[in-house]
Amino acid sequence: MAASDPGRRTCLLLFGCTAVVYAAGWLIPDVIDVDSAQYASIAWEMARDGSYLQVHHRGQDYLDKPPLLFWLAAAAFRALGASAVTFRLPSLLSTLLGVWATYGMARRLYSARAAVLAALLLATSQTWLLHNFDVRADTLLSNAVIFALWQWTRFGLDGGTHRCLLGALGVAAAMLAKGPIGLLVPLYAIGAHVALTGSWRRWLRWQWLLVPPVIAIALAPMVWGLWQQHGWRGPQFYFWTQSFGRITGSSRWRDSSTVFDFLATFLWAFWPWMLLAYAAMGRRLLRLWRQRGRAADGDEWLSCGGFVLGFLSLSLSRYKLPHYLMVLLPLAAVFTAAYLDELLCQREGGQVARWRCWVFVQLAVCAVLWVCAAVLVGWAFPLPWPLALLAVALCGATFAIGLGAPAAGQRLIAPSVVAVTSLNFLFLVHFVPQLLAYHSGARAADYVLSHPEISRADLFRLQDGPSSHAFDFHTRSVGRSVDLDQVTALASRPQGVWLFADDASREKLERAGLRIERSVAFAHTHVSLIRGAFLDPATREQAVDRRLLLKLRMPAPATRSHDASEAP
Repeated sequence: MAASDPGRRTCLLLFGCTAVVYAAGWLIPDVIDVDSAQYASIAWEMARDGSYLQVHHRGQDYLDKPPLLFWLAAAAFRALGASAVTFRLPSLLSTLLGVWATYGMARRLYSARAAVLAALLLATSQTWLLHNFDVRADTLLSNAVIFALWQWTRFGLDGGTHRCLLGALGVAAAMLAKGPIGLLVPLYAIGAHVALTGSWRRWLRWQWLLVPPVIAIALAPMVWGLWQQHGWRGPQFYFWTQSFGRITGSSRWRDSSTVFDFLATFLWAFWPWMLLAYAAMGRRLLRLWRQRGRAADGDEWLSCGGFVLGFLSLSLSRYKLPHYLMVLLPLAAVFTAAYLDELLCQREGGQVARWRCWVFVQLAVCAVLWVCAAVLVGWAFPLPWPLALLAVALCGATFAIGLGAPAAGQRLIAPSVVAVTSLNFLFLVHFVPQLLAYHSGARAADYVLSHPEISRADLFRLQDGPSSHAFDFHTRSVGRSVDLDQVTALASRPQGVWLFADDASREKLERAGLRIERSVAFAHTHVSLIRGAFLDPATREQAVDRRLLLKLRMPAPATRSHDASEAP
């Protein structure tokens, strides 16, 4: 390896640190409300009932996400048992595939060093680290898309029918994970590259005719299930409303976001590599402008072209969530790694100014990361002294490597990897366990599981009261909702009834004359949407709500009964 390379041992160490963080997130015992827990609950219901083509949620027809995540999680539940760990397993395995595919695509387009860097950049980006712990369907989508594009890149440049077919299967998996965006991003990438390089003759191969039937066959079970369950509305929702409807306005999902919102979102989604990515993309676009829209010889526009066109499409959506950008991050990793490789080549050639500038920029990014770490695990939830010493050592190592490592690649890359993996490790092993004390649905489920006298058949919630998908999943119930009259009838049974409720629901039940035999309180906050008031120890108590498990029996007699309250 050249003197500027990070070094094989260094790369193995950095990937090893990253793997430790993924393992720490994988082993978190809770599925997190709202989205991740909802998907786990749906998958458990699917595994329990054996209904794989018709998707149900709490016993009702479900029409929102395609079924791949539910299928894979249900299969994991059937094989290994239902738990948060088995729920995350398919997404984690898909991430291994996605990182490998990112390496493979960068290796075909650039150098071996760029390929290793691309894999490392993707694996250590903040969104990738976060959403392998708090699972989204976008994880499967993104990994399937980069696998498909890797295979189609090799097919377009080198031929091979098997690569064309593997790419088609990758696109089908992506569409089964999130919808038509799984096809659009590869088409954007290939279309941009062919248009800007004028290489259409090289890419014009008869095997492309095999792609539509392969994708159609793979999608057929899902489409048949949608038709059986929802009629024409099902396929229409999947192929149009869910994706294109958010641009045209025909979807009910919309918010107040603007077309510029994702520019800021990308700054944390691809942290700590976001500034390098913007510089790499800006440099390519400027060069293309100077060449009047014609790519220079040897340029590839698969990664940058697919990213730009995909970014524009997502920005036009009238409803945006940060994890929507995940599908573009493997492409960002490829063209950013190519830029880093170029910086290191310049450094080897004696041009040190730009390399030195980026070393200090990345050290500044690391400083921001360590400030975030200090806020999360220093001020909000102070660390015990062993972890505090570890944090100080890792912080010192970050800047020692950046300022004094012998290899230029180590100084440019390693500090950011150390900082982002350290922050996420401390987040997962200290902050998250503290936070999960306020994850009321899971804590209420723990109470139910520790009291075998509570039957799952006796668990309900009020129709206009709170609910928790984590409670549903961990108790293996389906979150059955009842109105006040039904509660009264259920409470008349000898065993009574248990309700997941809040203080407003309790007041409503008491006004109806129902007797509360037992009340168990659980601290509650929205754990996937933390507010500043919660982080501040001085205001946390005011920012925390509570949820209740209430045991109800017969309507109260004339004499006032005793209300036994307890803490879990």
